[in-house]
Amino acid sequence: MTEQGNKYLAQIPLTGATHRTGILELPGKIIRDRLDHIARDRGQEDRYGLFLPRAAELCGHSIEGAYTVVELGPGDGWALKCERPSLKKIALDVGSRHAAKLSRAGLEFHECDISTDVLPVGDHSVDLIMMIHVIEHVRDPAHLMTQCARILRKGGGLYFRTPNIMRLGHRFWDDYTHVKPYTPDAIQRMAKAFGFECRYLLASDHKRICFDLLTNGRFRSLLFHRGWEIEAGFTC
Repeated sequence: MTEQGNKYLAQIPLTGATHRTGILELPGKIIRDRLDHIARDRGQEDRYGLFLPRAAELCGHSIEGAYTVVELGPGDGWALKCERPSLKKIALDVGSRHAAKLSRAGLEFHECDISTDVLPVGDHSVDLIMMIHVIEHVRDPAHLMTQCARILRKGGGLYFRTPNIMRLGHRFWDDYTHVKPYTPDAIQRMAKAFGFECRYLLASDHKRICFDLLTNGRFRSLLFHRGWEIEAGFTC
């Protein structure tokens, strides 16, 4: 996630605080503690180790065995904390602020501008690309989407999270670094234009994702309504 994306998520109480009802009102600490417990049972350090397997699953993948994931705009790398044998993790970002931390965590880091640069990854060498609150900071996504199609293997996954302009309205622009809003139809049509097939398109947000992890996806068809962001998994 970009630095801008981290700042945006910090505004969730402002931009995503509507329709908090029912089970989503449960105290956050209870949920976090339970997810930490689940993560440790699965051999992870904490709950952040649960996010990557779920992103892969939304793209129709399991990360067992040899698997390579690239995150564009990873921030401090929280979404790449999953540890598995033969899991290769690559982080690409325009700035190097977190480069040392990412390297210490065993990630391969490259500094590049994903809007304009050729991604420093080989053709058809990647199983999953993740963009978490990144695509809305890219003015013209055509170059980036072409690069994603180039580096993904056949059947590779592309995972997005981005604010839904239809839910946020003018509040989307409260983050001055946002340059391009998306609707669910727009994100799906963009992906299709570059050869990607949609597997999941969810009205999501962080709370709903946590509950999805907590319930192992059993209530996904009921849970993902009226979320303030778009969460999508595609394959090529």
